[in-house]
Amino acid sequence: DAALPPCLLMYIFYVADGRLSCMAIQRSADLMLGVPFNIASSSLFTHILANMVGLLPGEVDHNMTNVHIYESHFEAAAEQLLRRPFAKCALEMPKKDDGSVKKLTLADIDAKPRILSARDFRLIGYRHWPKLKNATEMCA
Repeated sequence: DAALPPCLLMYIFYVADGRLSCMAIQRSADLMLGVPFNIASSSLFTHILANMVGLLPGEVDHNMTNVHIYESHFEAAAEQLLRRPFAKCALEMPKKDDGSVKKLTLADIDAKPRILSARDFRLIGYRHWPKLKNATEMCA
């Protein structure tokens, strides 16, 4: 019943060299607000599925059309372009009681109440820049 289809509308998964990779296809891409979240969630989704099927996570390719920056985001976008990326962080998957990585199942994800939560996943070595100026206004 939505007015528009989802912006990120398709995932295509493939296996190469023992790794599960993902191609995310996005029909409309808000470069300042939506795309960073879409890239992070596609990467997390790939890690979870790779774990479930016993493969290592591979690459995430992100294909976008209608890429845009809203005029109210120009100042923040200019500031973002001056920032240099930090070193990559690592994703720590949920652990079993013995400390080894838990092999996830659909029951872990779909159970009511939830067996897994966001707290079961950790980013190791994650660093970020301070909040962009006018970031709150950008969401309004």
